[in-house]
Amino acid sequence: MAWCLLGAGGLQAQSPLPPTARVLFDQAMAGARAAPGPISNDLRGYVATAELNHFPQPALDEFQAVFAETVAAPNAGSQDEDAATRTRLVWLRNRLETSAVQAFVRRRKWAAAEELARRYQPARGYTKAGAYELIIAGLVGAGEARQATALIEECVRADGSFPFRSAAAMLGAATVRSEDTFSIAELGVRVAANEALPVGEVEAKFLERVTDTQPAMTRQVEDALLAMLDRLGARQAAAPRQGIAIGGMDVMYLLHRLDPSRFSAEAARYPAFDFLAPKAAQSLAITGQAAMNLFVPGGSATDALVKQSQTDPGGAVDAGTGIADKVQKFAALAAVAEALSHTHPSQAMKAASSAYALLTKDLLAESAGWPLNLARTFQRLGNHGDAEAVMTECLDFTDARLADMDEQYRQLEPEALASQWGSIEVAIIPATMTFLQASRMDPALALARVQRIRSPILAPLLMANVAAGMAGAKKLATLSPTAQP
Repeated sequence: MAWCLLGAGGLQAQSPLPPTARVLFDQAMAGARAAPGPISNDLRGYVATAELNHFPQPALDEFQAVFAETVAAPNAGSQDEDAATRTRLVWLRNRLETSAVQAFVRRRKWAAAEELARRYQPARGYTKAGAYELIIAGLVGAGEARQATALIEECVRADGSFPFRSAAAMLGAATVRSEDTFSIAELGVRVAANEALPVGEVEAKFLERVTDTQPAMTRQVEDALLAMLDRLGARQAAAPRQGIAIGGMDVMYLLHRLDPSRFSAEAARYPAFDFLAPKAAQSLAITGQAAMNLFVPGGSATDALVKQSQTDPGGAVDAGTGIADKVQKFAALAAVAEALSHTHPSQAMKAASSAYALLTKDLLAESAGWPLNLARTFQRLGNHGDAEAVMTECLDFTDARLADMDEQYRQLEPEALASQWGSIEVAIIPATMTFLQASRMDPALALARVQRIRSPILAPLLMANVAAGMAGAKKLATLSPTAQP
């Protein structure tokens, strides 16, 4: 089988021997380094993240280099660009820097992670806490509470920000000394009360933990909540945003728990933050349900049949076959087949075969990850022919989508491409899932297909996931989970 090297000149045939995961990671990194301007470093970070668990030292070296280049580069976004573009470019830069910190935390390289956090210079809208949070959470998980406490204090001294999420986990933890618990709680309450731009959610969760572990501080917590409401209310009045409203509701929720009468007074002042209002509750419920349904065709009907299959395998298969809607029918049969594959292989094969009979290009476009699950189920049942056939259809569909995406992205200028990179990463998730799953099921097939990809933008992402799958990865690589503006 021919294999290819991804470099500045694209994919070129090199040898009749298939590459190892190590070689494929090198190819993916070569492609990332050759990618168009502003997204090159982000691609390098993505490939290094995929590589980290399998070949840690090359990945850490790459993160170190990318961090140094990013910190030394001019601020992301120029004044010639619109505000939304500048915001997205700054987000990319911030995420890349914090991802480097996270990489060293994952390998428990505490000193190196701390050194990066000290060098980290957050852009407007971000704080040092974004980097320190990652280290403190890792230290707490490793039982290094004293070092974590010192870093909380260091973070506050650095720019006045406070790592609320990781600090909340320390309150009441058995490994944290009682005097340290009190000092963390006191410092966090003081920062929350004086923040210029409170988020609402993270502070409220921390303050709730303070009231649980330090009841004597309830009055100070309530004062901090009121101060936060004033600033959130002013921001919402100046420029209403759903994120601010949700943060305000989180603050109000804790205030309601501590002082219902004061809550009523504040709800009258800030009706947008009144989480008990029917309109607010309805809006949140709709948003939550929409998010649940986004990637789960079939929904509750599928869940019900999977549950039924535990006690009535044949009845669940028959019920799935009787569903009228084609997409829901496919999802239900694929899910039931997967559930029964360990315990009732004959019924699982019946459900899987019925699902396979429904598979078309249109259904592939609407069925999220269920076709991949079906391929895996066929393989588990020993039907390798149908497993490969389903996976090939998934890869064919993915190839067509990738060609369309590449055509669209090639027309963008480098800065415009970078400004859309967050949404591009989301758009490519189904493709990366397909290639990762293919690499775990049939490395030769995945390798042959990823070699076809000529896109200098998309190929490094997909190669990295194939390499990770060949090396044993079970999940997609993702950069540090920094919220996108």
